[in-house]
Amino acid sequence: MVNKTNPQPENILSRPTIIFIVGPTGAGKTAASVNLAEILNIEVINADSRQAYRYMNIGTAKPTDEQKSKAAHHLFDLIDPNEQFSLANYLDAATSTIGSVLGRGSLPVVVGGSGQYVWALAEGWNVPRVEPNLPFRKKMEALGDEKGRLHLHQLLSNTDPAAAESINPNNTRRVIRALEVFEFTGQLFSTLSSKSETYFDSYILGLWPGRENLLNNIENRATSMIEDGWVLEVESLLSRGYTSRDPGFTSAGYQDLVKFIEGEADFTSSFNLAKAAHRSLAKKQMTWFKLSDPRINWMATPSEFTEEIPTDLISKYKKSNLSL
Repeated sequence: MVNKTNPQPENILSRPTIIFIVGPTGAGKTAASVNLAEILNIEVINADSRQAYRYMNIGTAKPTDEQKSKAAHHLFDLIDPNEQFSLANYLDAATSTIGSVLGRGSLPVVVGGSGQYVWALAEGWNVPRVEPNLPFRKKMEALGDEKGRLHLHQLLSNTDPAAAESINPNNTRRVIRALEVFEFTGQLFSTLSSKSETYFDSYILGLWPGRENLLNNIENRATSMIEDGWVLEVESLLSRGYTSRDPGFTSAGYQDLVKFIEGEADFTSSFNLAKAAHRSLAKKQMTWFKLSDPRINWMATPSEFTEEIPTDLISKYKKSNLSL
């Protein structure tokens, strides 16, 4: 175990409880959920924004068919690569799915590395109900390409200093979202992001194998992705008419492989950039999941998870053919 700072909650069944499995890409979150499915009646709810896209299976490391056979999986393959999926959309879908899973007598297990999804769901964020405006976003992205991320962040600071203070300048999508809300509602993004009490308790488990092991995992998994046909997957997306400017292609590594496919770079350079994108993603994800965060129970390997589930939950959800 890496760090255990959050004791098991008392009276954990006084309200419904859901489990979250969080951490950076390549840490083994999917394997951990499969381990839980071996002993508990669970249903998995996706909290990875990239895995909501259809046709993008290999490069986003979606669960395999074999892994999905262990438990029902929800909120995968919801949208096409050229579509937007807002945080509000996710919260509506996830909250509804959690209620359905609880109604079936199963344990909801939310799995993913998208920190915004995880904390918005766990903490009951009230997010702006403003639909994404693609032309505005493209305009802001072009402005960012021309003048830099700091320029966009300064625009936000000029209109909503409180939002600018809370959003990292490198988080361009979040900065643009805050600008978008103000542009089309006249309301400050910072005043719309309040919280409400959830109807469930959250028990959060984190995976952190250590920096060296994580980097090795990312390297090895990227190689496996290529062997499994990642390049062919990207070619298939292009043949369907999608382009590298579509939202789905912001997933780590896809734009780099497009450059190889379109003859703008050799394979080695593109693959190295794709691996770097995954390392960068892991670093970004860990800004949402701090090792010092007392809300998260950290472990080094997926096999440790079954030892950390509160006994009340095991008693309630264990599979009938097991004696634990």
